[in-house]
Amino acid sequence: MFGEFKHKLRRVLAAESISDWELCAMLGADQQWLNDSEPVAADFTMRLLKDLRLRKYTLWLMINKIAPESGQIEPDLAHYMHIATTY
Repeated sequence: MFGEFKHKLRRVLAAESISDWELCAMLGADQQWLNDSEPVAADFTMRLLKDLRLRKYTLWLMINKIAPESGQIEPDLAHYMHIATTY
């Protein structure tokens, strides 16, 4: 389960072209936690999903569903649909 979440998170970061360095800056932590088998800490997840670029993936990350009409997409749709999300 934790591995699946990290895999999905990696897809989101790739879709948004967020580098490991930028990820570290966003989290205030080193990038090590994403590479190992430990679960992603809830505070890291919350910090990530508060980022304006990543909010549109929240529903997909949490329950594997999308709602394009609400601006909630998956990484495969990130550059295809060009959904403008405003918060």
